[in-house]
Amino acid sequence: MPVLSAVAASNEPAVLLVDALDEADPPAEQQADFDSTKATVKACGNKLLSLLVGRLRRTLPNNVKIILTTRPDACCHGIKAVIDRAFKSHGGAVFLSPGDVREFSSMTDVRQNPVANDGVLVYHAIVRDCVGSLLQALPPLVGPPTIVSVYNLYHFIFDSKMSQLASSASKNVTDLLEMLLAGQEPLSRSFLEQLGVSRNDLEQLPGWGVLFYEADHHVFLVHKSLSDWLLLEENSLSTVVGMGHRRLGAVLLSEACKASATSQPSSYCLKYAVLHLCLAGPSCRELLDNALSRWDFLRAAIKSGFGGRLIAALGAMPAEHRSRYATDTYRWLTCCIHEFEQDPTATIEEITFKVCLDFGRVHDLTFLA
Repeated sequence: MPVLSAVAASNEPAVLLVDALDEADPPAEQQADFDSTKATVKACGNKLLSLLVGRLRRTLPNNVKIILTTRPDACCHGIKAVIDRAFKSHGGAVFLSPGDVREFSSMTDVRQNPVANDGVLVYHAIVRDCVGSLLQALPPLVGPPTIVSVYNLYHFIFDSKMSQLASSASKNVTDLLEMLLAGQEPLSRSFLEQLGVSRNDLEQLPGWGVLFYEADHHVFLVHKSLSDWLLLEENSLSTVVGMGHRRLGAVLLSEACKASATSQPSSYCLKYAVLHLCLAGPSCRELLDNALSRWDFLRAAIKSGFGGRLIAALGAMPAEHRSRYATDTYRWLTCCIHEFEQDPTATIEEITFKVCLDFGRVHDLTFLA
């Protein structure tokens, strides 16, 4: 690699920072209720970790040090053993917990001094910035906070807020949560406004300003553990994310229908409209067919480099949920996507016709043989 060669030649100390290594684990293994003793664990599922221990550790120059950040439950709770074993012959690895890089205070009550304790740091930050006047009602911790402590904290904040809301406002919060969780990227304020979400609706979210907040005109969640907790089946506030996908997909479909040679949908629409309609399930079969019949939309998505996302979304959808039209579209895209990407100047109609002719010739030759 040219970069590594240049670093090695300089002989100056260099640091490679890999943040949130755990987020490269397969999505199923990132869930809080995943049990590796009962479920199938995907071999080499964390591609970044495989690259790190399988190749980079052998090719990195001696003047390069690696800093990794990860949750301790990564790699089915085996991340520490994997790293230790991989780098044992390369000087070994040093493991630090959050408390090792924080300045300690003489105060030990986390509720009174949340920044001076070990454990899951997001707990301390939320207590400091979100709990406020409810601090005295927060149950005390026994030892450093764990991910379970964080989940209990979320439950405490949500219960406190939801108990203050009328039933209609509570339903609006649930609907909004479904859309935020269904979003494949932080949703923009303008998109949320299209969905009928006002500023007041956002401010009704439990922990608004901390658990949920606005930055750069988009709405973010404070930490992945918040979405994990909201999706737990035993959570009394468990949301129906499929409904969120349906709402997002319906609005994105209306945007896709307006696509033309002179008007291109938003990047989010091109990347995720079909995915949302697929994830919404059989109830959105007709909406999905409508989107797939919009050639200007498909053309824009393919030309923008998102053809692979269309294929992945349709391929992940259970076959029995797809209509005949969606199945044919999936086969067509799978057959032609390479040619679409190889010749961006040609129209998808021209390439489809050419592929069909080539396929017909191959079929004829096979038949004659």
